[in-house]
Amino acid sequence: MKTMEFFDRNGRSVTKPAGREVTKRVSAYGLYIDGDRILLIKSNVHPHVWELPGGGLESGESLPEGLKREFMEETGYEIEELDEKPLAKGNSGFYADDVDKFCDSHRYFFRVRKAAQRSRFRDKGEVKEVAWLGHSEISASNVFHQQWEAIKVAMGL
Repeated sequence: MKTMEFFDRNGRSVTKPAGREVTKRVSAYGLYIDGDRILLIKSNVHPHVWELPGGGLESGESLPEGLKREFMEETGYEIEELDEKPLAKGNSGFYADDVDKFCDSHRYFFRVRKAAQRSRFRDKGEVKEVAWLGHSEISASNVFHQQWEAIKVAMGL
């Protein structure tokens, strides 16, 4: 059986100490694209990288339900239409340094087809910034590494 490798938000390898528990984490993220721009967030925990809106599911939530909740909480946009099937999927070891947890991370990336801004973004402790960024403003060096491949596919980069 292959040992799972763990990486932090910056793509750096992290060694899991022997005996530390690994938690399964299922999460959904939204790729909301308008022309050549994509809606991204910066968290207060990791303000140096852009991320897709979304996150972990709560108990009993489906992928679309969790995505809609997280998207609204983080951006103020209410998803009105999204693709039924994920555009991309990912599974890897993730070390969440903000909570000191090792996770078997299962990520699902959905294209958001339509959303409406229902409230203005206000920093609520989790998200520092919400922005529409163009092709020239994003790269592997400033986007959360586990999300970069899905963004490249969605934006045709």
